[in-house]
Amino acid sequence: MDDPQIIELAARYVTGSATADEIELLNTLLQDPRYAEIFRRVNSTWLEAGKVTPRPEFDAEWGLTRLTEKLKQHEPAFQWEPAPRHPARRLRAYVAYGVGAALAVVFLVAGIAMFRTNSAAPIAAIDWIEKSTRMGEKIIVALPDGSTITLNADSRMSYRSDFNNQSREVFLEGEGYFEIKHDESRPFIVHSGSVVTKDLGTSFNISSYPSDRTVRVSLVKGSIQVSARGDEDIKGGIVLSPLQQFTFNKQRGTSTIAAFDTSGIAGWRDGHYVFDDTPLSVVCTEMEREYGVKFDVADTAMAHRPIRADFRNQSVWTVAEILRKATGMSYTAVKDQNTLKKLIFAKRK
Repeated sequence: MDDPQIIELAARYVTGSATADEIELLNTLLQDPRYAEIFRRVNSTWLEAGKVTPRPEFDAEWGLTRLTEKLKQHEPAFQWEPAPRHPARRLRAYVAYGVGAALAVVFLVAGIAMFRTNSAAPIAAIDWIEKSTRMGEKIIVALPDGSTITLNADSRMSYRSDFNNQSREVFLEGEGYFEIKHDESRPFIVHSGSVVTKDLGTSFNISSYPSDRTVRVSLVKGSIQVSARGDEDIKGGIVLSPLQQFTFNKQRGTSTIAAFDTSGIAGWRDGHYVFDDTPLSVVCTEMEREYGVKFDVADTAMAHRPIRADFRNQSVWTVAEILRKATGMSYTAVKDQNTLKKLIFAKRK
């Protein structure tokens, strides 16, 4: 797919006119860093504009997608004649079987109506959609409501398949950067362990790895409401202002609010990490996620050594050299079939 095509696809998504197939295709393409960057620019431009383009009175593609979703609520096994999967042919496929699909809808809707008059409507099973990343991997997830989430390495998120129909809730384990399309009637809610974040029109970052002692919610712009189970001081939730960070200590069940630097919080999306007297163990954990390479500190006494560094898309070898000079330790590279798997840092002998 060339640049004009990905720009057009991104534009259809942010204006709310993308079909379910197009959203699926977009999520696949966004795993390519070049396409992800193009999409990010289109989406940022749209969010900054703060406008919503009204949907045309009749949009066959959108209508067919929405109709399919509603029909499946009553008849989960229902599906149209499979369309060709080749991306360039998907839109043409809708036209090819449009007339036949319209006739099928008439009969199917009639059948459903008759069924509902004679018995209770079946309860459709709720399907969940999950997105996840491995070490050294990041992806951008485009949601049906026009919101986007950049998922950091070693993270996973899930949401209901009817996400855009009823409520907008996602469950996060790991780290994600959220750019939310605000909808007053349907708040966007993120569940991350014990912390619940409610969007009030905003961009924010959440870090909630199971192995971390804290959950951090950092508001970049806009407004969010945060609450945490077990924190009696929060009760109904508190509203953050831009550049405020909410930190919840999972062991103590307490929270704090402080200012933060965006480059040190959301920079991971672009491979930019800022460490200011950060313990070496924390630095190593961040670098493991970034490169998909294990950073092992053999001398546990050095794990708490404070590190000051500013990494901007450096190679893993450059990072290793900087840490070597900063700590006075040496490191050994462990490879498997010529692929770097681990860096072991230890005191020089």
